[in-house]
Amino acid sequence: MTENNDPGEISRQAAGQQPTHDRPTHDRRTFLGATVGMAIATPAFPLTEPKKQKPADERRPEPGDIIVHRFGERAGQPLAPGEVKLGGDLVNCITKDPQTGVVRDGSRLNGLIVVRFKPEELSAQTIVHAADGGVLAYSSVCNHQGCDLSQLLPDERVFKCYCHYSKFDPRAAGKPKDGPARRKLAVLPLKFDNGLFVAASEFVGRVGFKKRR
Repeated sequence: MTENNDPGEISRQAAGQQPTHDRPTHDRRTFLGATVGMAIATPAFPLTEPKKQKPADERRPEPGDIIVHRFGERAGQPLAPGEVKLGGDLVNCITKDPQTGVVRDGSRLNGLIVVRFKPEELSAQTIVHAADGGVLAYSSVCNHQGCDLSQLLPDERVFKCYCHYSKFDPRAAGKPKDGPARRKLAVLPLKFDNGLFVAASEFVGRVGFKKRR
């Protein structure tokens, strides 16, 4: 028999306790097994709720949406080429989902101002967003403080915001000219398809304005 010289072990034996090397390990193994089993059996739940989708009328214009009149007797009706006059004033529009017929007028940030220019008047960065020669659709919301853009100045041929007098040049991709606005106006690229103006893509540029804290 091997002599045990471990003082701690000798004292435990003298006290009638079982030697550590002879103690059963099944209790610890059983506990670990049960813990692992619980972890495997426990279903995984999402830590956050899924993001709610906006109603169809509040979503931003999508590719393929039809450009329609926003106000007046022709509200919701497609914009005809002859209704956008060269040298004329802007036309207030919105888009409509061609599949569901939903007009996206649930958010004022979806508003559009549509104008026509001669192709040679447009910069290279601008003409790629135009349809039917020189028809352009810009966001109708000033990106300074969110006021509505309601006029194309006949002499300067720029959009003017009458809240803080910012101006945007539609011939130069919506570049700001005067006033406190610092960003280009968002543009909705257009294409002419089967006699209709439709959105060729989503907005280019950020729509709306940054709220003050």
